[in-house]
Amino acid sequence: MISCTEFIPAYSELFTFLEDKYGRGEVDALWTHLFKPDGKGIPLVLHVKEEGIRGCFTYWAKSLNEEAADFTMYLNEKAGWFMIKMHRCPSKGRLLELKDTIG
Repeated sequence: MISCTEFIPAYSELFTFLEDKYGRGEVDALWTHLFKPDGKGIPLVLHVKEEGIRGCFTYWAKSLNEEAADFTMYLNEKAGWFMIKMHRCPSKGRLLELKDTIG
């Protein structure tokens, strides 16, 4: 299984390859396929269906903690909004490191 700090660079390379070889439409087609409902559901969507806007908080708290990100989350259920303030993102740091290393 690919680690959470490696999947973003891996997807970035995949998207770059697809766009260079087949055009932007192929990248869009992949995203449509990945997020097309298939009966199993998409984790974030399932959390929102079960918990409303609090589901965003539940989902991202787990995901960002797994990635060891430095972040602050805000939730206002009454007003119906959720926000993440990212202080440090390991995936972004890894992408920047790869850019410096391999271009």
